[in-house]
Amino acid sequence: MRKFYSPYGSLRLFEGHQSVALHYFVVDRKEPVAPYNEIVLGYDHLPEEQKALSEVAIRELFTEGEFIAFRNYMEQGHGEDIRTGMLIAPVNILKPGNELGLGLTRPFSQHEESGASGFFRLSEQIDWKLPFRVWGFYTIPQSR
Repeated sequence: MRKFYSPYGSLRLFEGHQSVALHYFVVDRKEPVAPYNEIVLGYDHLPEEQKALSEVAIRELFTEGEFIAFRNYMEQGHGEDIRTGMLIAPVNILKPGNELGLGLTRPFSQHEESGASGFFRLSEQIDWKLPFRVWGFYTIPQSR
């Protein structure tokens, strides 16, 4: 049984806000950790566009070892509490309406940056020590 992780957390005092939620994802993973048809439920029968979206989304997920290393790095090095959603393969990645099963309409890396949302390029920080790259996607709540 393969498990995959989709970590999230918040950063205190980010971009002038008290706390901003981030969804963390692995950046630039070239190959999946297993064949897509073993990870994604019904992969061989998906239309090409949905296959492409599911492939990117799967490559963004953390393995168990990556999640543990990342959580330890964030807790010990930055005092940040990291939580996660866990998926067990085969993952039913697509929901009705062509949304990704992670609650997204597209993978995190395919979102656009704007004034209210963007990427926290964590692995580009000076003290990054993990052997894989991680970014966080955030959306800053709009003031009412």
